[in-house]
Amino acid sequence: MCGRFVQYEARSDYLAALNSPLACQAAETEIPIGRYNISPGSRVLLLHRRDAELHLDAVTWGYHPQWAKENHQPAMVSTRSQTAPYSRLFKPLWRRGRALIPADGWYEWRTDPRHTTRKQPYFIYHIARRPLFFAAIGRFDSASPADHDGDGVVLLTGPGERGPVDTQSRPPLVFTGESARQWLDPALDRDDACALAEAGALPPTAFVWHPVSSAVSNIYNDSAQLIRPITDPVI
Repeated sequence: MCGRFVQYEARSDYLAALNSPLACQAAETEIPIGRYNISPGSRVLLLHRRDAELHLDAVTWGYHPQWAKENHQPAMVSTRSQTAPYSRLFKPLWRRGRALIPADGWYEWRTDPRHTTRKQPYFIYHIARRPLFFAAIGRFDSASPADHDGDGVVLLTGPGERGPVDTQSRPPLVFTGESARQWLDPALDRDDACALAEAGALPPTAFVWHPVSSAVSNIYNDSAQLIRPITDPVI
């Protein structure tokens, strides 16, 4: 799964890329967000639709309902798009909590098969450097400035069985343009949303990647330096 990702553009850039005719109940600031190392448990910019308006809210990455907390289970940060709509846990979120996480790319780690402790991070992004929209489901309340108990968002992994770099993990389900707008449509029923997740996701050929510094492995590092290519990868 995608365990780290990047949101460095401004809100206005993501809204322009979405190109939705709907009004957005958020300030379309042109100030770059500038986050280069987003990890599970942190609050992320989330785009969702309520009635005939778009909303941009900060929501925790990770769904942690009360029963999971009581049983000392960790928050869920991702789930497969093929199984989520039929799961008791995620079925309600699939119906009423479809959302998008705007992003500019994500990280995957390649492991040396001869030395499994040796790993090289790579930054993966659109071949034309376009903004991406990760498909997500969650529970959130844009009327409240803080999370309610159990609020959070889960990334959906796509139909591919392996990531572009990490062949042991599943890549995020990524949309652009029309597919992203359709995903937010509350009139989209379960089967149509499933079909969109299967057919509307960007193919592996839409992405390129390059090796980056191992500094990204530390969640406390966060700067544009993290996505710059390096010339001496260990793998």
